[in-house]
Formats: sequence, structure tokens, C-alpha cells
Amino acid sequence: MRLRYRTLGLCLTLAVLLLAACSPPEPPAEVPPNIVFVLLDDVRWDDLGAGGHPWVQTPNFDRVAHEGALFTNAFATTPLCSPNRATILTGQYAHTHGITDNVDRSPQTHKLMTFPRLTHDAGYETAFIGKWHMGVDDTPRPGFDYWYSLQGQGYHFDPDVNENGERKKVEGYTTDVFGERAVEFVRKDRDQPFLLYLSHK
Repeated sequence: MRLRYRTLGLCLTLAVLLLAACSPPEPPAEVPPNIVFVLLDDVRWDDLGAGGHPWVQTPNFDRVAHEGALFTNAFATTPLCSPNRATILTGQYAHTHGITDNVDRSPQTHKLMTFPRLTHDAGYETAFIGKWHMGVDDTPRPGFDYWYSLQGQGYHFDPDVNENGERKKVEGYTTDVFGERAVEFVRKDRDQPFLLYLSHK
């Protein structure tokens, strides 16, 4: 009788081990996506080829529209520079985030809970490159590992920039300068996902 129980126990143990060995492997951990957000300044929906402009050629943005998402029924609740930028970054109405006009509210913008700040806290490497334009303060904001910003509106050529707290003059057309910095950030070797917020002048 004891031998029978031992044999049964051994068979059960062997069966469990075989099942464990034959069971499918754990699925791989989901890799968080990299995020590149590009903000164009003063561009209407119909300024792009994908938006129906009769002669403007915007092949790269058209490709993004066709392969990604094109929002054909979107609108800005406060279509003014600073409030709209704060709304994009926070997902809140202007009366909630407090940036209600183009008056210099620089100190307040350091307190905004932005989606780049949240992704940074979730383990992303984050960068802001471009025109902040919620006041004239060009100093780094919370939640960005890399900061490259114009002061206020900035200039189209040879802009003064703040790179991680250090002010410098850079030669070139501002759009090209921002594009080059963005490409450098994207191509950088890293072991974590990244978010790039590229805000053109």
C-alpha cells in the first residue's frame, strides 16, 4: 500500500514537472512606446496637404496624417498662444490650469502638471526643444531631462537659447537648429523609452 502511494506521489510530482516544463513561456514584458510630439506654431488645419490645401506641399506631415491619426473634428477652446500651449501640455481648460492669456505667467508654468512630467515620473527620458512661450522665462521646467528653449518668442535666425540652464547664441535658422537637436536626442543610446516634445517657432 505504501509503495502504491509513493508511486502515485512520484507520478503526480512528475506530471506537475512535465506540465511546468511544457507550459508556454511567460509573454515578454510590454515595451513602452517612444513618443515624439511636434507642435507647429500658427498652422491652420487646412495649411497642410493632408488638410486639403490646393498647392502647399507637406509630404512628411501628410505621411504622419495618413499612417497615424488625423483629427478632422478638433478645435481649440482658447485659440490663443499661451493658453493653448498650456492646454496641450496639461489636457485642462484654461480656467483650470490658469494660463488664460499671453501675459507673462512664467512662475505659474513651473507648477503645471504636464504629460511630459508624468511620463518622466513613469521612467521616460524626456526633452523639450523649442518655443515654450508661456511668458518670457526660458529656464528648464520640471519633468524634462533635456531642455533647449527660446526666450519668449525668440528669433527666426541665430537664436539665443537656454540649454539646460545655460544661455548661448546659436547660428542658423531656428527650425533647422531645433530639428538637429531633436534628431540628436532621438538617436541617442538609451535603455529607457523617451518622449520628445518639439515645439517649433
